[in-house]
Amino acid sequence: MSINYLAVLVATMLSFVFLALYYSSYHWIGRRWLELSGSNPSKHLLVIVPIAFFATTLMCCTFAYFMGQFHFIKDVPLKDSLLKSLMISCGYVVPILIVQNLFYFFGGRRWQLIVIDAFFYIIQFAIFAITLVLMG
Repeated sequence: MSINYLAVLVATMLSFVFLALYYSSYHWIGRRWLELSGSNPSKHLLVIVPIAFFATTLMCCTFAYFMGQFHFIKDVPLKDSLLKSLMISCGYVVPILIVQNLFYFFGGRRWQLIVIDAFFYIIQFAIFAITLVLMG
């Protein structure tokens, strides 16, 4: 099974554009996340961006491999890949967020952070799916 690394790179970059828009302080989701988290990630962008880019690329490569291994809806590749993106984001990523954030929750962080981050990852994996199918 071969992975289209150009598609992975494009999907990673599109994911970063979405991340910048989603968590931007220019709209209510980004402002709410900043308010609830009490952090200012812009102070640490030189550290955050390369690590996040590497991790996102790894997630997208793994997803691309996963997409090539299982076939649920053989005649509709986009629908198939969107189903897989939903399965991975809701079946793995969101539960990990919930467990991880429980520790933060009991430390005083708000449950709304989990919801904001969960929706981000669901949409991020959909971006992976659409990009990989269209470029595949």
